[in-house]
Amino acid sequence: YTFLYKAMVGNGNWDEVVAKTVSIKLATVFYKTNLFRIALLLLIASFFYALYKYRTKQQRQLYQLKSKAQLLEKEKTMVMYESLKQQLNPHFLFNSLTSLSGLIETNQQVAGDFLEQMSGIYRYILKNGDT
Repeated sequence: YTFLYKAMVGNGNWDEVVAKTVSIKLATVFYKTNLFRIALLLLIASFFYALYKYRTKQQRQLYQLKSKAQLLEKEKTMVMYESLKQQLNPHFLFNSLTSLSGLIETNQQVAGDFLEQMSGIYRYILKNGDT
């Protein structure tokens, strides 16, 4: 805006020579400026970047927990397998001794042969049980 004004000289007369202009420039509202728009876009972009980083961190933690759970499940299976192997040896011995007991009453010669074979098998199991 440009304003024209006149000033009165000391004697009370209006003087045409003293007329002057004043220019006033009004700036636009702050939210209509390019600087504000750029700052707003940067703020929105940084929000989405932070959200993206948070989600990837959460997914990474989820994958780590899943892999740990799989390892624990594998360990559990191995422990159950070892437990079953340990139960198998006493059952094998108990069943063999029961069969031997029945053979002793019916045929002692076959019982002796069975006892020798059973001791060889059990010795083999104890020696190679881990492999």
